[in-house]
Amino acid sequence: MSKTILAFGDSNTFGIPPMENRTDNPTRLPVGTRWPTVVAKRTGWDVVEAGVPGRSATAQTDVIMGEYVG
Repeated sequence: MSKTILAFGDSNTFGIPPMENRTDNPTRLPVGTRWPTVVAKRTGWDVVEAGVPGRSATAQTDVIMGEYVG
C-alpha cells in the first residue's frame, strides 16, 4: 500500500526561493528542489503539494470565506 502525504503550507511549501525585497518576482523552484518533492523521492511516498504563497496562518480571517467559527 502506498502512502500519501499532504504538504499544506505557504511559500516555503510552494517552492518560492528567498527574496531580497518584495519587488522581486521569483519563480518557483524546480521539481526535486522543493522540499515536498525531496521527501517524495527519498521515501517513495506520494506527496501532494498544496503550498500557496502568502498563506501565513490558518487562524487568520480568510479574505474569501470570512471568519472561522469553530
